[in-house]
Amino acid sequence: YYSDNNNNNNNNYNSGNPSQNATGVVLSYDRKGAFGFIGVDGRPRGGNGIFVHRSGIQSLQSADESPYYPFLSNKERVRFQIETDAEGRERAVNVIFEDGRLVPPLRGNYLLVRMDRPKRELGEFVLQVVKEYQEQ
Repeated sequence: YYSDNNNNNNNNYNSGNPSQNATGVVLSYDRKGAFGFIGVDGRPRGGNGIFVHRSGIQSLQSADESPYYPFLSNKERVRFQIETDAEGRERAVNVIFEDGRLVPPLRGNYLLVRMDRPKRELGEFVLQVVKEYQEQ
């Protein structure tokens, strides 16, 4: 499996030495920003949870092999490790699904959702051309 985290040494986290294993639920994830927050099981649900960046998500393919990055969806159950920086900020790393599966870089419905608007616009265009043809 691959993670962008393997080549990321430009931070102040205890990289390579996560302190604890944890499970939790994805509270939010912004695919455009490539980050989100995970609520940790056994901790109070107040606040935003702990930070997760796409580089901390374990994927089936490296960024070199796929133009798509793995992402999480709200309410997904995940397993991960927690790293803490010198200032006490936590982030999730080595994130996988709770059942042990790696996160795919592209989900089955992703392309369908992405293609919805172009298909609708094409359909509207075809209807407009047919209407203009019938009026001639």
